[in-house]
Amino acid sequence: EALGESLDIFSERSESGGHRASIIAIAEGKADVAAIDCQSWAKARRFEPAAEAVTVVGWTRRRKGLPFITARTTPEKIV
Repeated sequence: EALGESLDIFSERSESGGHRASIIAIAEGKADVAAIDCQSWAKARRFEPAAEAVTVVGWTRRRKGLPFITARTTPEKIV
């Protein structure tokens, strides 16, 4: 669950093994969305070239939370 909502909207789920791997998977089109904690996302934006190919599409409530990211090329109707 995320903010009390079911995550059953996705056709399948997978585990990348880590935040950096999730960002790379999205940039390469191997995943559609991932939850990345704000510290990992800040570090990736600074040091991981693949972060340039993704965009944040949502945030959890204001607290130490997770941004939801997807490829910049993901159609708006999917987001």
